[in-house]
Amino acid sequence: ERKLGADAVDFIINRPLSGWQKEILELALPNFRGHVLPGPTEQRVLVNALHLPPPARLNVPHPEAVRLLRERLSRHGPPRKGKRVWVGRPRTRGRLAVNENEIQDYLVSQGFEQIDPASKSVAEQIAFFSDVEVLVALGGAALTNLLFCPDETRVVILSTAFHYHETYTALAGAIGQPCWVCLAGSETRPNPYLIWAVFDQNVRLEDVAVAVDQAVRA
Repeated sequence: ERKLGADAVDFIINRPLSGWQKEILELALPNFRGHVLPGPTEQRVLVNALHLPPPARLNVPHPEAVRLLRERLSRHGPPRKGKRVWVGRPRTRGRLAVNENEIQDYLVSQGFEQIDPASKSVAEQIAFFSDVEVLVALGGAALTNLLFCPDETRVVILSTAFHYHETYTALAGAIGQPCWVCLAGSETRPNPYLIWAVFDQNVRLEDVAVAVDQAVRA
């Protein structure tokens, strides 16, 4: 788009877009035109220029992509003093924290506000995260909201050694956000479908407390 102009670019997709996908594209590319080309993709070659080729275990966002998305989508300003946010995984079937209630009770006692991003539109998430001072979250897609946080937001990520990927620390690193990671043990829970997501985690509250204390004091 930057080199050719928006009118010279066509997007071809192999299925209709979901509501949140449409919302993101309309915010990032107001002149977006998507052409649905349904059917199998076996005879097509798809190239993703800004990510490692799939199936990549470590899907690291390109700093230029991060910069462009923040430029187009984010409405961040300086962090609001005392705005501390906790994001759990209450609606998911995999990678649950078996002691999530214990972690949440502790964080609430430390002045953290619990939020479920899935209950908000993309525009509402952009507005909400625009002034977060400290963000604590279980590792997962909700951490994409780092894109909309201030550069100074301090981030604590809770994950397991088995499922930890550099996706979100790379996102924070590209933005310049200080980041702490708590790696927990994991427990196998039978799940015949989401094979990759059957390892629930048990994040030690003591580790969470140390990371949160450092993030708050930083």
